[in-house]
Amino acid sequence: MTRAHLEILLLALAMLAAGCRTTADIQRDYAQTLAPAEVQGAPTSTAAGAHDVKLRIWVDQEYQAHVIGWPDKVRDMVDRANAVVGPAYGIRFVPELHSWNREREDPNLERALEDLEKLDPGTDVGWVLGLTGVMGMATPNIHDIGRAKLYSKHMVEHAMDDAAEGQALDRAFTALSQDERIKLYRDRLHHKELVVLLHEWAHTLGAVHTRILSDLLYPSYDNTQGTFGPPNAEIIQQNLAERLRDANAVNTQAAHEVVLKALQRDGCPACDPADLPKDLALAQSAPAAVQATTPPVKAPADALTESERAQANDAYARLKAGDTVGAWSLAQGLAKRHPDLAAAQVLACGVAAHAPSDVDGRFACERWQQLAPKDGRAKLGLAFVEAGSGANAAAATRLVEAEELLALDTAVTPDTWGDAEALGRRLQVLSAVERAAPHLEATESAKASAWSTHQRRRLGLPPDASPFQLEPAQEPEFATLHTQASDALAHNQLAAAQRIIDAGLARWPGAPGLLGLRCQLREARNDLDTARADCEAALKAWPDAVWPHFDLGLMALDRRDFATAQKQLTRVTELDPTIKSAWRNLIQIANAQRRLDEVERLRSAYKKQFGEFPSK
Repeated sequence: MTRAHLEILLLALAMLAAGCRTTADIQRDYAQTLAPAEVQGAPTSTAAGAHDVKLRIWVDQEYQAHVIGWPDKVRDMVDRANAVVGPAYGIRFVPELHSWNREREDPNLERALEDLEKLDPGTDVGWVLGLTGVMGMATPNIHDIGRAKLYSKHMVEHAMDDAAEGQALDRAFTALSQDERIKLYRDRLHHKELVVLLHEWAHTLGAVHTRILSDLLYPSYDNTQGTFGPPNAEIIQQNLAERLRDANAVNTQAAHEVVLKALQRDGCPACDPADLPKDLALAQSAPAAVQATTPPVKAPADALTESERAQANDAYARLKAGDTVGAWSLAQGLAKRHPDLAAAQVLACGVAAHAPSDVDGRFACERWQQLAPKDGRAKLGLAFVEAGSGANAAAATRLVEAEELLALDTAVTPDTWGDAEALGRRLQVLSAVERAAPHLEATESAKASAWSTHQRRRLGLPPDASPFQLEPAQEPEFATLHTQASDALAHNQLAAAQRIIDAGLARWPGAPGLLGLRCQLREARNDLDTARADCEAALKAWPDAVWPHFDLGLMALDRRDFATAQKQLTRVTELDPTIKSAWRNLIQIANAQRRLDEVERLRSAYKKQFGEFPSK
């Protein structure tokens, strides 16, 4: 139901009269027609038990700022999705949450999807989801709210926010209790969020749009949407089964054939006739080659027999087609038969880096390293394999070691440095990203440097953290601890936050980011003098840590020390222009001082960064 339809129907309530029935009775009956349908998927005979599938979720700053208590709410969203895909398809998404530090230049999801694919190739997980801030305008078009590519692993979704709908419900259902109105609004919001997520997930498996309003693949949102119908129930079931056998069997010929067969059955009566020719053409097109996001793999040659060279080329072809299991079965045989041939180990190590996490190619990467101890690519390949198996601490150490060797090799290509930079982002080894940046193409180099700078300022992690006994390979651990403490503070779990912060400071004494967190903790306990001392100590250790400036600004604002508040919050906007509340507080200060020109300047700057400044 569109916003216009909703408004018309809501206004029509004022014209209803029904004998002795109360206004509340009439409004309650109508509210039931707006309640969302139950989402059930499409139960299949194969949906027995539950196959755990890792879902890596990257949550950007805009989303985190908008959704209060976002970690719990994101997990709740995944739980709602599991309530559908579990009974229907026998899978259970296991969420893995990460902060996503990205420059949101516009709300266009195509750019967000490109950024996500570059950040995380997803070779070690089932799917990768990016969550970004609210769109800023109302729309029923699902692809304005979420986006995914056909035959892929990646999808993105805006935070849900429809304040106008909430206001419309409040105006129309004046006889209902606030709890009833809030429940209706929240149920509709959760339904929309779930429909968009399942819609985009289905697209990654090749599902197409239908013309059935209640179908989850209908292109516009409606509160009646509740199931996957033909032809998509068949497409999802068959292509999901193949994904469960090989997580990287994504854009394969077999997946296209499943879609083509389903679309051709009986002329596909549920399909949109306007879209069907395009959908058929896409299903008939050859799958795109899988792009390597790990060290480039080349087929070995010299010391192999003719049949073995053919086997190596077949392994490489299978890898490009997405058949990593088939590629691994061939490559590991070559590596084991030729333990002293570096090229055979290169192939097996590279395939293992793309393969599912249960493929252990460590032996090939380690043997390559033994045969070529000065080749940084061997350590880099091993870092990818370790990251794929979940050994992130070991992978971080290996990545740092790999870059030390790569820096000594003038023959290393920008592509190899690009692989190192991508893994550094994924693991949050900021020093690795910075070391790789000068070796990249100019635009990519600038992006890498900007990303790392932004991340450091938010974490309060200076480029040289050695005075705090923090080595580059420990940066992911520091980032994880910082996130855990921040989440505990956001949920007012002060005792838990203190335990985390104290443990961090015992390991990395004086680290600015941790002093900044302790400042927030003491501020929450109203211990303002020691809070200010911690924030000031953090800035003395590293002046570019953004949150101590922010907290000093808020404490100054609370005591109406406008000059200090303005100075600190202005510095926040210089260090990190994406923090909305800093701009809003600066506008509040200028308003309080009746500096109208400054208010206008700040509003203009806010508009360029975020859109129109809220009226209230």
